[in-house]
Order: sequence, then structure tokens, then C-alpha cells
Amino acid sequence: MRALADVSFDLVAGELIAIVGPNGAGKSTLLLALLGLLPSSGTFDVAGDLAFVPQHGPADADFPVTALDVVLQGAAPPRPFRRIDATARSAARSALSEVGLADSGDRPYGSLSGGQRQRVLLARALAQRAPILLLDEPLSAVDAPSEQAIMAAIAAEQARGVGVLLATHDLALARSRADRVLLLAGHVHAFGPPGEALGVEQLRSAYGGRMLVLDDQGLAVADDHCHDHDHGHGA
Repeated sequence: MRALADVSFDLVAGELIAIVGPNGAGKSTLLLALLGLLPSSGTFDVAGDLAFVPQHGPADADFPVTALDVVLQGAAPPRPFRRIDATARSAARSALSEVGLADSGDRPYGSLSGGQRQRVLLARALAQRAPILLLDEPLSAVDAPSEQAIMAAIAAEQARGVGVLLATHDLALARSRADRVLLLAGHVHAFGPPGEALGVEQLRSAYGGRMLVLDDQGLAVADDHCHDHDHGHGA
């Protein structure tokens, strides 16, 4: 059984594309397929590496690593007998600074709040200096300071020409921050500027008419706060 079919889109340098859709739409599946972590068919061309921020970090928060240790996985990917030099440590500390955690590098990862852990995971991706950033629900269950820090770091990456694919259930965020929106529900229901892709008919098509409301600007918003846990299937 395919989780996704007939998905086609492009991403240009410095652009943020929000991937939205109902629970089980295929948002996480698409990101994992692009990373080669799920079986898929079709082709895609990428100019450089992909950096990824998952929904959740290490399963064991008590694992004895510091925030800096986690970020170093991006700055200096583990290899047998590889020595982590001063350049890699400097890059990792710079990435922590970009997410507002400059003074937290030596803190145990497990002692950080949920929002701070998510910022550490983003810093790990930023330390890779990849041209494309894949984010799977990066604002899920984070506090307001962490949300602001994460979005500021993403904007800074865009200004440097990094392309961003951001999977989210938050249509208001997609409408306000995305350059284009990819609306999924098994396949592409719409792809384009937020004002077009998040229109009433497009959302009805993807969400099946469920839980649609109109805001004070007359724009359709889906009141769907479920997360996308659909990455058990191929694309």
C-alpha cells in the first residue's frame, strides 16, 4: 500500500515550502523518502546534502551526552578513529548560538526542556551547513521562546540561500511564513502560494470538509492539531 503517489514539486534557494495536510497525509513520509529512509520510486535532484530535524530526539533523554555532543554529530559526523578538532567544536558552538543556546553547550541534553532539546536538534542540522533543510514538525510542543528562536534561525538560513521544507499541521504558520505550500493527503491536492494552496476548496479536497472554519479575513483554516505519525509506510 502506498502512502503517497504522484508527488511533484520544486524548491529554490532561500525558499520555505510548508508541507501541510491532515493526520496521516504523508508529510513525514515524504521527508523520510527524500532522505532515503523509506522505500520509494521516482527521482529527485538535489544540489548538495540534506540536513534533517526529526519530530523527536534521542529516545533516552538520560543518555550521558551534552548539548554540544549532540550538535557535534552534525558538525563532525561520527567516523571510526575520527578526532573532533577545534574547527568542528567552533562550528557546533556557533550553531548553538544561532538557536539561542550559546551558554548551554555543556549542559546534559536530558536536563534541557523540550523546547530547548528541539533547538539543539535544529543546531545539529545547522552545523552540517547543507543547502537544504528538512524539518518535521519543528514547533511541536515547544514553548514560545523556543518557537521564536527556531523561526529566527530558519529565517537566517533562508537569508543565506538555504532551501527549507517544513512539515507542519499548523496552517496559520504555513500561511504566514511559507513562500509556497504543498498540500498533501495521499497525493498533492495543491502546490503554490499560500493564498492559493490554502483556499477553501483546496482544503476541503485534502481534509474532506472536516473541521474547516473561516478566520476574520475570510480565509480557510483547518482546526486540526493532530500530528502526522504516518512514517511507517513507503512512498
